[in-house]
Amino acid sequence: MINTDRECAVVSAHAERSSDGAMVITDETIAKRLGVSPRTARRIANTLMTRLGARSRFQAGAMAVQVGRLPDQPGGTPSA
Repeated sequence: MINTDRECAVVSAHAERSSDGAMVITDETIAKRLGVSPRTARRIANTLMTRLGARSRFQAGAMAVQVGRLPDQPGGTPSA
């Protein structure tokens, strides 16, 4: 599942959407937030998608919310 804080941060960022549903977070933005390269941010996201069986980064974020690894509301706390 999601094993590290860094993995959690990546999948959480990819689950973010604007009010009109458009993706607003790029690999470059996530990389800057985490202090890693964009390539590392992409690798983490792709590893998580494979591990979760997700077809998209957004789906990986939604799955993480369902299993309690991410809050279902911005600023909330995970249930596990």
